[in-house]
Amino acid sequence: MNKRFINFLLTMLFVILVGAWIYTSVKDEFLKQSRAAQRRTVETVAAGYPEPEDVEDWLKRLAEEANEYKVAFISEIPMPGEKLNETPKGDKDLAVLTENFALDPEFSKGFDNAAYEEIYRSSKNWTVGTKEEQAIFFAPAVSLKTHDIEGALVFAFNTDGEQNFMRMLNTLFFGAFILFAVVIWQLMLSRDPIVGFALAGLFLMTLVFVAYPLFEALRLSFIENGNFSLSIWKTILNSEGYLSALWGSLKLGCWTATFSTIVGFLFAFVVARTNAPCKKLISTMGVLPVISPPFSLTLSIILLFGNNGLITRWLRVIGLNFSIYGLPGLVLVQTMGMFPIAFLTLSGVLQAIDSTYEEASLNLSAGRFKTFSSITFPLSIPGLLSAWLLVFTTSLADFANPLLLAGDLKVLSLESYIEVTGMNRLGHGAALSILLLLPTLTAFLAQRFWVAKRSYVTVTGKPSGRITELTTPLVRRILTGIIFAIVFMLILLYGTIFAGCFVKTGALITHSVLKILPKQ
Repeated sequence: MNKRFINFLLTMLFVILVGAWIYTSVKDEFLKQSRAAQRRTVETVAAGYPEPEDVEDWLKRLAEEANEYKVAFISEIPMPGEKLNETPKGDKDLAVLTENFALDPEFSKGFDNAAYEEIYRSSKNWTVGTKEEQAIFFAPAVSLKTHDIEGALVFAFNTDGEQNFMRMLNTLFFGAFILFAVVIWQLMLSRDPIVGFALAGLFLMTLVFVAYPLFEALRLSFIENGNFSLSIWKTILNSEGYLSALWGSLKLGCWTATFSTIVGFLFAFVVARTNAPCKKLISTMGVLPVISPPFSLTLSIILLFGNNGLITRWLRVIGLNFSIYGLPGLVLVQTMGMFPIAFLTLSGVLQAIDSTYEEASLNLSAGRFKTFSSITFPLSIPGLLSAWLLVFTTSLADFANPLLLAGDLKVLSLESYIEVTGMNRLGHGAALSILLLLPTLTAFLAQRFWVAKRSYVTVTGKPSGRITELTTPLVRRILTGIIFAIVFMLILLYGTIFAGCFVKTGALITHSVLKILPKQ
């Protein structure tokens, strides 16, 4: 082990040395090319220096046309150790910097080089106005007629491009070093490299696609105009609109999670704990909304129950007014689309419960409801909480359904999208996303705390494959009837989509149906 570890250290040392050489070469070459391009720009602009009477117009034209640099002009080049005899012309921020630091050794050296018709770049960067890290160049202002030096030109170049490239280069090489370290570690020290690579890959995906976006969202919520600020959070927490959207998301999530968990448990219980007919159909319809596109159920709901929907217009004919838009409609659509999440979660939970416990309870003269309430339901609580949490999280993050059916209900998912795409306020959108994460995190911690307080362990062997009937024939028929009503609703929704594929507009279907309805 010690020998392998020493070989690992030597290999990493070699990787570090090679990486440092490549990093230094790339960095130096980039900075060389960038500074050479800046020098060529200085030479080109200085070569166009006009006659003295046209200097001010020339500087104004440069200020309007040039985006990557600023220019200031000094007609009298000061001697080393002397102050300027005049206020520089040109860019105001650069003129103030030149006037304030005229005695600085770098500026003195720059003026001295300009006096000898040479271009000089300051060895350090400067702050020009509110912009930091500006590269300063000094160049002579030479008359085209007399070829005499009539002053000095001071240039300030923005170095944001260089800094962005250096940050990208640092991130790239640091990531490459970590990747090499993990690969070499797995190959040289791990007993099972395949498992090690799988774990490393999962960790990397979590870091890149989960941790980093969350960090960026949190960072952007505290940044305004490039500086740390709490103003975004103050605006959001003091705004009735944003708080109303938070309350709307919580109401929608709680109602949807509750109804979806109830419906999912009903489907799972009938499939796993009763001898109801058509179990394959029930299982298929219980999974179908998960694999269908998010907009499909919403569009069919609008075709049926929208303001001009098929069923809505029929209800108006018989004197009933109904609107699907708002909280009730959203709860209905999300419940129909998300209850399969609870169904799939709870199916596994109920199938894992050994039916011999229920048989023993029934043999000891306990009733079916007593058996369900004391054995089946308590052992299902962790699954119920997990299903509720999954649906609650999915409901909060849902965007498609609120986009079409929210009406006057505000939800955070829509508000954050509007902030980013409509208002162009990325910081506000990031803060709303973090605010949307807090209810989910709170629900997750509450669920873990509740489950951790109780024990749900059964000591048994392989679960029995037999089904213990926990319902009377009447109860089974009632539960099956409720399920078939939900299945009929799903078939109606998907049938509407299928029928809509054969007509140009939904109004044709509505018109055809209304012809056979009795007229008032």
